[in-house]
Amino acid sequence: FGISENFNGDSIALALSGGALLGVSVVVKTSCLSGVLGISNYTKRLIVQPELKRVFFISGMVISSIVLSYAYAGTETLPVPGSSNSERSELMLRLIFGGFLVGLGASLQHGCTSGHGLTG
Repeated sequence: FGISENFNGDSIALALSGGALLGVSVVVKTSCLSGVLGISNYTKRLIVQPELKRVFFISGMVISSIVLSYAYAGTETLPVPGSSNSERSELMLRLIFGGFLVGLGASLQHGCTSGHGLTG
């Protein structure tokens, strides 16, 4: 069914460790810090009711995703090199608009399906 050539033992180990980290994060956030780990809720509240802890939380997610993308995925650009500036601008607008729609849908449903799956 079109399994990626990058799918190997290392990717399985990374997936399992990522899942374990998510599980530990949910347990720690719920038990020690008394609250549900909800990304869409944090983002929504950051806009409506800014607090320093929310700024740090969202900033940490953005910064860690950039660092990990360089560490594990290399430094390939999106889209592929050689595309025109107009193609890159169009792609960026589509990504921003798509992200907005996903965020809006998650907000309307009081969280995303991933968050509901992790926290119940």
